[in-house]
Amino acid sequence: MGNATKIKATKATKAQLNSFARQALNGTLPAMPTAWECAKCGGTGHNPKTGKGCSCWHAGYVKFETFMGTGKAQFTIIAKGNGKLPFYAYSQLPGFTCPGAADCLVIKLAKGTKDGWCYSFKAWRYPAAFFRQLQNTILMDTTAGRQQIMAAFHKLPAGATYRHLVDGDFRDLGHMSFAFRMLMSRPDVKAYGYSKSWPLFLEWAASGKPIPGNYVLNLSGGSKYGDDMADQMRQLVNADGLPVVRDSFLALPVSHKMPAGGKLNADWQAWAAELRLTAAAAGMGKVWVCPGKCGDCAGGKGVNVHACGSLNFNMPVIIGIH
Repeated sequence: MGNATKIKATKATKAQLNSFARQALNGTLPAMPTAWECAKCGGTGHNPKTGKGCSCWHAGYVKFETFMGTGKAQFTIIAKGNGKLPFYAYSQLPGFTCPGAADCLVIKLAKGTKDGWCYSFKAWRYPAAFFRQLQNTILMDTTAGRQQIMAAFHKLPAGATYRHLVDGDFRDLGHMSFAFRMLMSRPDVKAYGYSKSWPLFLEWAASGKPIPGNYVLNLSGGSKYGDDMADQMRQLVNADGLPVVRDSFLALPVSHKMPAGGKLNADWQAWAAELRLTAAAAGMGKVWVCPGKCGDCAGGKGVNVHACGSLNFNMPVIIGIH
């Protein structure tokens, strides 16, 4: 792997990671790129000089190599969230599992294309996030892998709030069938998510198969299927087929990045006002502006309520892109 002592830090590019994922999904462990070599820990994940952990790409690769060899998860399957997402969450690879994605992945320009506004790829800055998404995508394709996902789900504490697919989407009916069985096996879990895979939901509903009553669905913006199919989804809100559709979650253009400080901050209020004007110009009525932190958008102090997970918020939730 070359002279690791000359390498200051490990790094990875999106193109490199896309190629790596594609090979791994085909059952082949790619060779570790030289740029991932780590002089500090040598892939052990432990820096002997500082006594601290090392979260480099080299260490991540070593763990993923073990997963590919054994089939046993080496990265946490369902992760406990952070300050931005304080709930339990399951992710898969964005792009590879998103049949309904359009503008969020690629924006067409007059002279070509550029990356869209999909936030999931930002997580690829962190080796553990990328390898967890890739690991989970592979687990979903085998019976033994799905057993591991189910086991992780059943370890959630009673009454936990759970977001299914922070990254990625329902790739096919097989994935949807497994996910719904999993959610129905724990009716105490309060689950929610976002999806652009609307034809799968409509097909499922038309078949008369049950949809878990503890799952709240947000119609994710940037879908390639358009407004007509979104309306079909909304028409099923009060029907037996899809009683769990809340409304849309949409990303709208705004002049600058969301200010820090939360919804009580004056700068944030001004930013939100601009976003509401954009929504009004698009013909939208009442909307709810996402403050950027799940669980921080509704309720008073100590009240952990989030609009996207509640059927009581039957209006579009909007967030800004710039």
